[in-house]
Amino acid sequence: MKSRILGLSSLLGVALLTVPHLNCGKGSSQNAQTPATDPPATAAPFTYTQVASGLARPTGLALGGANTLVVSQESTNPLDASIARVDLRTGALRVQGADPAVRSGIAANHAGRLYWVDANRGALMTQGATDGAPSVLHAGGMLPATALAVDSADRVYLAGTTSSGGTAAVIVRGGAISAIPDPAGPEKTTLVAAASGDLYWTSSAAGLIYHRAPDGSGGVVLSGLKAPRGLALDTSENLLYFTEVPTPGVAGASGGKNTVNALDLTSMTRTVIHSGDPQPSAVAVAPNGNVYWTSTSRGVVMAAVPSSAPTATAQFTATLSGGDEVPPVTTQATGQATFSLASGSSVSDDHVSSGPALRYTVSLTGIRNVRRIEIRQGLPGATGALVATLSRGEDFGEEDDDHAGSGFAVSGRIRARNLKGPFAGDWVGFSAALANGSFYLNVLTQAQPTGELRGQILPASGTPTNHPPTATITSPSADVTIQAGQSVSFAGTASDPDGDAVTVLWTFGDGSTSSMLSPGSHLFPMAGTYTVRLTATDAKGLVDPNPPTRTVTVQAATGNQAPVGTITAPVGNVTVVAGQPVSFSGMATDPDGNSVTVLWTFGDGGTSTLLSPGNHVYSAAGTYTVRFTATDSLGLADPNPPTRTITVQPAAVNQPPDAVITAPAANVSITAGQAVSFTGTVSDPNGDTVTVLWSFGDGSTSTLLAPGNHTFATAGTYTVTLTATDSKGLADPTPATRTITVTAGGTAPTLTQLQTTIFTPLCIGCHGQNGDAGMNLTAGNAYANLVNVAATTRSGLRVVPGSPGTSALVAQLAGGHRSVSAANQSLISAWITAGALNN
Repeated sequence: MKSRILGLSSLLGVALLTVPHLNCGKGSSQNAQTPATDPPATAAPFTYTQVASGLARPTGLALGGANTLVVSQESTNPLDASIARVDLRTGALRVQGADPAVRSGIAANHAGRLYWVDANRGALMTQGATDGAPSVLHAGGMLPATALAVDSADRVYLAGTTSSGGTAAVIVRGGAISAIPDPAGPEKTTLVAAASGDLYWTSSAAGLIYHRAPDGSGGVVLSGLKAPRGLALDTSENLLYFTEVPTPGVAGASGGKNTVNALDLTSMTRTVIHSGDPQPSAVAVAPNGNVYWTSTSRGVVMAAVPSSAPTATAQFTATLSGGDEVPPVTTQATGQATFSLASGSSVSDDHVSSGPALRYTVSLTGIRNVRRIEIRQGLPGATGALVATLSRGEDFGEEDDDHAGSGFAVSGRIRARNLKGPFAGDWVGFSAALANGSFYLNVLTQAQPTGELRGQILPASGTPTNHPPTATITSPSADVTIQAGQSVSFAGTASDPDGDAVTVLWTFGDGSTSSMLSPGSHLFPMAGTYTVRLTATDAKGLVDPNPPTRTVTVQAATGNQAPVGTITAPVGNVTVVAGQPVSFSGMATDPDGNSVTVLWTFGDGGTSTLLSPGNHVYSAAGTYTVRFTATDSLGLADPNPPTRTITVQPAAVNQPPDAVITAPAANVSITAGQAVSFTGTVSDPNGDTVTVLWSFGDGSTSTLLAPGNHTFATAGTYTVTLTATDSKGLADPTPATRTITVTAGGTAPTLTQLQTTIFTPLCIGCHGQNGDAGMNLTAGNAYANLVNVAATTRSGLRVVPGSPGTSALVAQLAGGHRSVSAANQSLISAWITAGALNN
């Protein structure tokens, strides 16, 4: 099978199939419809081509196996409705089931079996993969289904309108109808079922895609869509394809808004694959990534083929036979698989995500009822862990008379997100192990559920040169039987035939491990049978396919009685707020006097082995069961460990504190030099501690709640603010304020008075006379040279308005000097305090 089933058509630039007479019935023939112009070229990484044309309103679409496309057509007078199967490898077409039945929904399993509801009969119908008459699976009473889907277990899901009760699941082979009620849900347009039992559906009226898990949970996947209709899920179940048809019958060139889309369910990234089709109704996706849709109004089926594939860097093959199974299986079936390890490309073949991938093609002959194809880790002759599933749970070979062919083929690709077990998410390790020949392909069938065909996956160039390492358990030398509470000493050796470095891993069967070559004594406290395994891995990631083991049988100690644990704190169940700690303590006794260990499990994943672990904080709201288990040295645990239920409520939202200025009670007006007394109160709605900060507007502050008197020396307007901040750092967003208006003092002397009284020299006649010394501030000491100027060595005159303490007035007198009296000093100070006005 080719890796791209439409590759030939894409290269030739023509449709694979043009069918001018597709419908047959009532003796009528159908003229070929002229297909509309192909979609215009876009920058999208796809090649668009017609798969079939000349159809009569194709609506339903399904993949009937990897190489068959199934198309249903509506009845258009005088032609009957019909179903057509297109072989995508050869272009061959078979028309089936031309009849007047009104088909409500259509679905196919991977073996090509069809399912639909005959709305005229109210019956669930089915038809085999080859030509054959339809048969009734369930007669009468079926919903007028708006959508139909089938999962890998051949359960058929029918979605009805709201008035008919929502969605019902029908077990196809002999099962009864079971309903999945959805009475309030919007009308379902198209339904798709995953192998896991997950359901997805579109609602054209509501403009959404919905998901429902097997347990009943789910919700809206994508909303705000424009009339979504078709829906399909790829084989990885990570990509959901859907169509939007807000303008049916209107092409993009005429203003149409119709689109074909892909949605990555992992990253929720939406990619538009195509836009502008007049009516893209149904959609389907092949394992190789080709996307198909019906263009109903044009009567064609379109395909979007990825334009480029990842660059292959390595090729691998596997030859499959029953003789390679462990143990060997007798079968006539054979198989061949090819693999291409791709490093990735700028254009992804799944339309949404790029990166490295392993493309595969598996072809089987002489086989029936394939259930699962797996990649597992292990060398020839050994079995190992599941690494990836190529196909799962699908009835590829039905036991139908019309399915006589026993061949089967599947192709696709896997990425890092598809890896499981020891290589989950590890693409680098997976690639290295693949190159070393560490994987085998296993085909499971109904007849051989553990495997009918198997083959080692090897590089196409031949067998890898890397050989696995070998581990040996040197102690104990054989299986061991002990009593609970006793220890066994372990030691081992490891070697690699290629000389690679080797790491080891002991697994003791009780959940504990060791990476030491000789870990020494290991205690088995509880009775049971334990398999101890020593696994060696070389530097290339190749694992010893047959790791040595020892069986340790641990017998229960005779007459031993269980210890008893008691929770001493808290004394009962507790309710706290998220983030608030709960203190735990306990005690344990053993009736036999054996030593006891304890284990607290706090219900949130946290544990402790301390008898009294103290505080434990629950950060998330919820209900937690705390268990205190005591275990004696012989491995016997308290059969009824005590518990406490901790109910954690959501933490209250932190609210800011509030500050109030109690004094002064209102704004104040004072004279410069006067003081105002300040006090305040604070409160916090959460009860947190609070700190305060007074800002007096003149550059000074206080952290006292009641700082008392504060003097305002200079005239001006001051805003005093009291701000409260709680212990979590949240401040009062509206701090309390007072406005203090400070005016110059009314009794302060004027500059004229000072010049008359003091600044004029009082020295008359000779020196040494009684009286104050004068200070001549006239002439060269004018106001502009005195106030607000820096002091100089020439003169000590400097007046700082409002600040007598930083002002200087020095009188320089010839022949001696006298002091300025205290009274006159007070007058000068009063003038400066009042602002040293030029009055």
